[in-house]
Amino acid sequence: MSSKKNQYVQGSLFTSFQPTRVVGKGLKAAKFTTHFYSRLDAIQAVIKKLRRDDLSQGHCFMVFDVNLPEDQAYYEYPDGRILIEQVDKRSIEVPRIIVRELNKAEVHAVRKKHAIFE
Repeated sequence: MSSKKNQYVQGSLFTSFQPTRVVGKGLKAAKFTTHFYSRLDAIQAVIKKLRRDDLSQGHCFMVFDVNLPEDQAYYEYPDGRILIEQVDKRSIEVPRIIVRELNKAEVHAVRKKHAIFE
């Protein structure tokens, strides 16, 4: 028996419906699961997915940090390195300038500070 999954999303409430079989009785039963997500949780989940997708496709992932100068950002690369690079927000065509590469302790601190690096 194939199972279909119906989803209803409204605001921060997510309800899923999963038809199942009751073992030994052959009866159909419905399993409803409700999850409550805050907007922050939803945003973090999207960012984590974007990061995972970018890195798995061989692209770098950029993170702005208020403690860096306005024209700089962290760039994480698929090999695990994190570089601070100077960016031109007016034009994506302008090549980035590498300011410096973070050492292992700094990489760990940045990943800890930005929960998206989990």
